[in-house]
Amino acid sequence: MQTTKITASRRLDVQGLRALAVLVVVLFHAGLPVPGGFIGVDIFFVISGFVITQLLVREREMNGRVDLRRFYLRRYKRLTPALGLMVAVVMLVMIPLGSPLGQQGLAAETGIGALLLVANFVIASSTGGYFDLRAETNPLLNTWSLSVEEQFYIVFPILLIGALSIAKRRGRMPVVVIALVTVLSLGATLLTSRGYEFDGPLQYLVGFYGPLARAWEFGIGALLVFIPRRAVSRFVSEGSAWLGITMVLASLWIITPSTPGPGVRNLIPVLGTALVIWSGQRPTLVGRLLSHPGPVALGDVSYSWYLWHWPVIVITVSVFPDVPLLPVIAALASLIPSYLSYRWVENPLRYRSIDTRGGWGRLITVSTGVPILLSMSVLVLNAQSFWSPAVVSARASTDPHVDSVRGCAIDVPLDEIPWDECTWNTEASGVPIYLFGDSNAGQFSDTVLQVAKETGRPVTVLAANGCPFMDVRDFGEPDSNTCAEYVSTVLQEMTERPRGTVLIASSALPWTPAEFADKGTFETGDPGPDPDYLASVLSASVVALQSEGHDVGLLQILPHFSRDPYVYDPAGCGLIDTVTGSCNIRMPRGFADQMQADMIYVYRSAAESAGVPLLDLRGQICPQQVCSTLEGERFRYRDGGHISVEEGLALTPFFEEFLEED
Repeated sequence: MQTTKITASRRLDVQGLRALAVLVVVLFHAGLPVPGGFIGVDIFFVISGFVITQLLVREREMNGRVDLRRFYLRRYKRLTPALGLMVAVVMLVMIPLGSPLGQQGLAAETGIGALLLVANFVIASSTGGYFDLRAETNPLLNTWSLSVEEQFYIVFPILLIGALSIAKRRGRMPVVVIALVTVLSLGATLLTSRGYEFDGPLQYLVGFYGPLARAWEFGIGALLVFIPRRAVSRFVSEGSAWLGITMVLASLWIITPSTPGPGVRNLIPVLGTALVIWSGQRPTLVGRLLSHPGPVALGDVSYSWYLWHWPVIVITVSVFPDVPLLPVIAALASLIPSYLSYRWVENPLRYRSIDTRGGWGRLITVSTGVPILLSMSVLVLNAQSFWSPAVVSARASTDPHVDSVRGCAIDVPLDEIPWDECTWNTEASGVPIYLFGDSNAGQFSDTVLQVAKETGRPVTVLAANGCPFMDVRDFGEPDSNTCAEYVSTVLQEMTERPRGTVLIASSALPWTPAEFADKGTFETGDPGPDPDYLASVLSASVVALQSEGHDVGLLQILPHFSRDPYVYDPAGCGLIDTVTGSCNIRMPRGFADQMQADMIYVYRSAAESAGVPLLDLRGQICPQQVCSTLEGERFRYRDGGHISVEEGLALTPFFEEFLEED
């Protein structure tokens, strides 16, 4: 096997590639129009495979062996102190500014995972998908790729050393071993991207965050070291460099968050990066551009910038959510702690010799022990709700309603309706209560159950998520038919159920425009329902129930805090806001009434048409014409569109009076 003697000088063009990799990641996280910017991690993985393999092979050539202990200690000294500093700072900032409703615990768990080199597994199990909404609140989400890289550093040197040892007898063994791992990893990745699901632990190993799903990217970088370095023409080098950089840049738009991955399209940036590195064996224009002092300087600080940019963006945006272009400003501002970390932590330690156990002990204690201790402290404080009644109340406000707990917040299309499982107080002899509608009906399930217990009445709750209780079909969207199936199935079943009191509530129709202002057509050109039509459909459902001997009552829609500038998310409130009562949105009732005017009209008109009572509690939520999400220490809403369990129970007297009148 022919290999080129590797010199100790660093490749400036590779540093420029590092700069490109971190830049596109930051641009993506800053919300700029670079949809595939997250492929920067693919570039990093290829570079790491190349650089680490080069380092190990060089040491083997120079010394006849590889000192694994020295290698691991150097990797630790190179990566962990800067990581530990960032995690420690994030934990300290999370205490006052982080949300106690999930974000603090999420960050603390991820911080511990990052320092124990398993952040990718922690994130996969606790945060979910990389593009999920929950991921946007985790300030340490970016550490997943660092853990994958460190896992590679642990396993790959052992594999390579074994292959190099065998290579004394079989010279091509390193290439064969690396190629085999690369092919197997790529095969598993392509299977996953095509929809094949692995069971058990494999689902964490093969997936977006999985090391087995990324090993092929390291492998391709590693194989570059063993490609014979024969002289190639300038034309071939230039062509390879330009083709490679074009592939990398094109992948920023070819690959998007909606692209299944990592998958076959990830071959584009990976092979493109490999071509750029390979062509750098001789001077090219691309290489000179990447070797410019600007890209090289950014490449030098790329690790620190990668560490700091995401937590700075997440924390800044959570504190000032409505500032235009704030993610971009935060991304640029993160260069300040990045440079300070690079200048005073990362770079000095990289070249500092530590020869004693005491020195290593102190470094490990400060770099790993302290941030883990801080992370564990945040977990403990968060678990105890900081001994704050306000935090306890805020946490309780996000508890699911009893219909969700019992599995009665059903999804469509229907498999079956769980009538028996969704009936409470079955031993009671009073007139049954039935609650139907969407999740805005389900939000009253605790209230109705409380009334049923106090008055000795059985109660059945069936709330179909996203489905109002209206038999409307064929309005341009398939969900209209699945929701109609829910309504027709319930109406049919109610012909056989004991006569009782039926309560109906809903929010808005998911398959129509947010408001019915146009009262005309969908973008598809199909005719859209107007409020009068919807009122007639709701009235028809009411009449159908009445014809079977049931009494019916309608529940008017409550104000929603889901339209700018009155958007409420309790998980977006930091500890200080929660404790001081600042986690409160106050909205003029007129604004809510205007936004929900059509649905308010639909329920009022249907009640008048069918001659049934309408319970309108907007005055209770909005005393003196001002709606608020907080009443004293009671958090009224669990999110922008649903009241909390505690608020629902506070409304019990109004339901008792309403049901007595009915």
